Amino acid sequence: MESSLLQDTEACTGPTGAGTNPQPALSHTAGCFYDAIPFPVVLTHADGVILQANAAAGRHAAQPAGRLHGQSAHTVFHDRTLSIRDCPVCSRMVDTATDTHDNLEIRLGRTVLEFSLTPLAGVREEAVYVQVVRDVTQNRRLNHLYEMLSATNRAIIHSQTAETLMNAVFEALVTSRTYTLLFMARTDTGDLPMQIIREHGIDPALLPRLALNLGTPDSVFGQAFPRLAEERLICFPVAAADDAWTQYLLRKGITNRTVLSVLCNGKVCGAIGLYADHPEAFDAAEMRLLHEMAEDITFALNGMQAEERHQAIRAQADLSDLRFREVFESSPTPMHIMSTLTGENLAVNPAIRAWLGYTLEEIRTVEACFERVYANPEMARSVWTLWQQDIATISATGTSVRSPELTLRCKDGSLRIARATMTLVGTDAIIAWDDLTEIRRSASALQESEQRFRGMIEQTITGIFVHRDGRYVYVNPRYCSMLGRNAGELTGEDFQTFTPLSPDSSPTLSSLAHGELLTVHCHHRDGRLIELGLKSGPILWDGQPATIVMAEDITERTRMEQQNARYLQQLETSMQGTLLALSNMVELRDPYTAGHERRVSLIAGAIGRHLGWDEPRCRELEMIGLIHDIGKIAVPSELLTRPRRLNDIEMDLIREHAHTGFEILRDIPFNAPVAEVVYQHHERMDGSGYPRGLKGDDILPAARVIAVADVLESMASHRPYRPALGVDAALAELEGGRGVIYDAGVVDALLEMVRHQGYCLPD
Repeated sequence: MESSLLQDTEACTGPTGAGTNPQPALSHTAGCFYDAIPFPVVLTHADGVILQANAAAGRHAAQPAGRLHGQSAHTVFHDRTLSIRDCPVCSRMVDTATDTHDNLEIRLGRTVLEFSLTPLAGVREEAVYVQVVRDVTQNRRLNHLYEMLSATNRAIIHSQTAETLMNAVFEALVTSRTYTLLFMARTDTGDLPMQIIREHGIDPALLPRLALNLGTPDSVFGQAFPRLAEERLICFPVAAADDAWTQYLLRKGITNRTVLSVLCNGKVCGAIGLYADHPEAFDAAEMRLLHEMAEDITFALNGMQAEERHQAIRAQADLSDLRFREVFESSPTPMHIMSTLTGENLAVNPAIRAWLGYTLEEIRTVEACFERVYANPEMARSVWTLWQQDIATISATGTSVRSPELTLRCKDGSLRIARATMTLVGTDAIIAWDDLTEIRRSASALQESEQRFRGMIEQTITGIFVHRDGRYVYVNPRYCSMLGRNAGELTGEDFQTFTPLSPDSSPTLSSLAHGELLTVHCHHRDGRLIELGLKSGPILWDGQPATIVMAEDITERTRMEQQNARYLQQLETSMQGTLLALSNMVELRDPYTAGHERRVSLIAGAIGRHLGWDEPRCRELEMIGLIHDIGKIAVPSELLTRPRRLNDIEMDLIREHAHTGFEILRDIPFNAPVAEVVYQHHERMDGSGYPRGLKGDDILPAARVIAVADVLESMASHRPYRPALGVDAALAELEGGRGVIYDAGVVDALLEMVRHQGYCLPD
């Protein structure tokens, strides 16, 4: 072969031979054989100059094979971005010592070419090489895919949780470098939207756009989502569209995309999006591998979930068993476990040992149990029959059963009265005992106590009745006397029959069941309407729950309270009249400020109400406002009416009115600190006021309100030494001193009232 090719080469490059020269025939034969090779094949000098090329080489180079003669194989077939010295094929030919067959790879973009380099030694003086070129791009890509599938399978084998599995699969996909962009998303509902949990190669600024596509039903992904559960693998090309995500893909050169579904128990729980920028991506072979990967991941996740459920069930069973053992051992209720197959006791808890005094070994067998616990042979037989019936009933209905009361004998010989509750668990019966001994022993004592109690309430001077569901079940003589009726008229009747309330009125006896105190009106037999105060509590009456009610006739007391309230109202009215008279006395001495104290009183009350103070407190404010300048009685009237600004000495005399007012009022027993508020109404929050220079929290809240109301009324009204400045000037002064001179909350309340609620100063 080498000889024929060499001869063919010589025929092509040497002088034309004689007609009898066999070279043309040989050349033709070698050329036909050469062209039959499907891979590009070229013969080159060691310097890479092409001596001969077959037809496949011409097709690969996109020019006739004959034209390749004399061209550089490096320029035509190799990576031209590399120098000849750096080219893996050319550098190997330069090494004349190399006489081995080599397979070398060169990457041209996404294309991988394999060069089979073979020297033809000894056929020419200079070295000649045969270069066979094969495009192994698809093989390498499939190898990557198989490696990726293998890595996925390794991840499935070694991953213990779904999270570690999906992370390992993601890393395998990234490591394979097969896909330009990829993402992983999950859904906990089996439906849209899906949340991105991992991504590779995607511009962070475009992630919100991708998230929108994964959550919108009418997006390309959203329209394909319903098919994911069935098809597992959906491939669709990237077509031109207006949305930002598709435009981003087109700018990246992405031409194809595929979505793998991840299923859990038949529902889509995740998806893997793969994006490729070459047209060969997602061919049939690749799609088969990806489908296999999706199936493997789904199988692994389902297996993990099944194992998790199994582990959870086992853990729950172990926990339930542990809890039962803890409850069984620590329960104060006597309990034992008996086998329904043999009748033997399998376990007894500490409570039953303490109760009856027997150990498990002492009452393990049926015979030992009956001999010790049930000494009476007839009782032993009846108990055994009872157990058999209970077991049959429980097996048929699946419910627990309770025994009648039984008499048990303790180890110390004492007797206990008890009832048993039996529950079946498999073939074991769990029997819990209720000790009724003390209850039964105290039953007679309880009856005697009830008789004594009834005798006591029959003789008490307090009205008492017992009701159940709103009807009298017992009334004592005193209660009958209160209503002027006898027990026969009341017992069994509805309580509301004797009240002027309709059945749906409130308060009613339903409140009494909760122990509340009620005041109700009832009809006396003689037609009078009496008022009763009722106080209740729960009671067992004739062995059933009921409510006992203590009744007190408060008719006279209520009348006295109402009379006292009227007296108090009269006193308050008199007090206000007195204060108004004092206020008028002050104004008589200062006719220029007539009505000042009354207006300050009304303004202060309005501010207090806006601040949310209760009505009694607001009335106290108004009362203080009426007399806040009462100390001016001691100020010479010529100072009060002087039509010019006062000098310092005169101002000092005026300022004494706060202290004088305090001295006048200090010994009068008001309900509020009236004297102290009058004393403080010229104090300021920063300590700049008078007479004591108080500041901050040392100033009473009422004094702060009076101070603001006083400033507003004073500035807005006429004075002997100046005309009225107006409401706006007064508000500006208060707003300017807010939080410094005047209380911020009080100023804010006044501003809100005037500016937003239309409050007007009183006349």
